[in-house]
Amino acid sequence: MGSNNYEELALELPRSLDGEPDPDANAAWDAELERRGAEVDAGTAETLTLDEFRAHVQARRAARAGR
Repeated sequence: MGSNNYEELALELPRSLDGEPDPDANAAWDAELERRGAEVDAGTAETLTLDEFRAHVQARRAARAGR
């Protein structure tokens, strides 16, 4: 098998495991984005500063490394 065939196989394998695309997925994501945007606009969304986000990510990585 040539390297080009391996590349094609590597790209196709995850697609084949997913099955048929959900025809409602795009509409559901659009609705979710609208909902989240409305929460931000209304001031009711829980948000993080960049420093808070970085600390959160570091804590999660540390917890995973400790397993």
